[in-house]
Amino acid sequence: MAKRKFYKGRKFGPFLVIEDLPTIGGHSTCLIRCFCGKEKEVFSHTLKKGEIKSCGCKKKNVSHGHRLSIEYKTWRGMIDRCTNKNSTGFNNYGGRGIKVCEEWKDFMQFYRDMGIRPDNHSLERIDVNKGYSKNNCEWATKSKQCLNKRSTGKSGVLGVTINKGKFVSGIKKDGKRYHLGTFESLKEAEDAYLKKRKELHGF
Repeated sequence: MAKRKFYKGRKFGPFLVIEDLPTIGGHSTCLIRCFCGKEKEVFSHTLKKGEIKSCGCKKKNVSHGHRLSIEYKTWRGMIDRCTNKNSTGFNNYGGRGIKVCEEWKDFMQFYRDMGIRPDNHSLERIDVNKGYSKNNCEWATKSKQCLNKRSTGKSGVLGVTINKGKFVSGIKKDGKRYHLGTFESLKEAEDAYLKKRKELHGF
């Protein structure tokens, strides 16, 4: 009997093998994901021989005239970091449960919802703990994105640090640091930060 071959992590055209599955009738099978996000189970040898060319999405996602556009590259990056375990950004996205909504697995629907990317903007999730969808995304400037990052401080809340058991709230704008106070509760410190952020940045 021929030694079984494993393909997990390998790419074949638009497909990434994301899991090696049990054999069927003596033939190896695997789970593949198309660049559009669609998944399907196939016989491994059909990939190696190049017998599978498309999952059926080619007309929708490749022949749209946007393949070299910044919007398409943004969409591809979004799909990759949420679905490809080999992506450098996977741990901070797909690895922690961030997903792309079903509608946005079709590039043209993403493009219809988001439109042309303004200069010096990039794709931003409004709530960083939720996935990519029309209701949770916008084109944002770099400075706005910095204000919307997940906190890595000990308090667990953006704009709030802990000092001697107290919660210290602060914010920056144009290089200037605003000290907003020291509070007994985390909520008071967070509320102070959000109020000042609204005043300085409008959101």
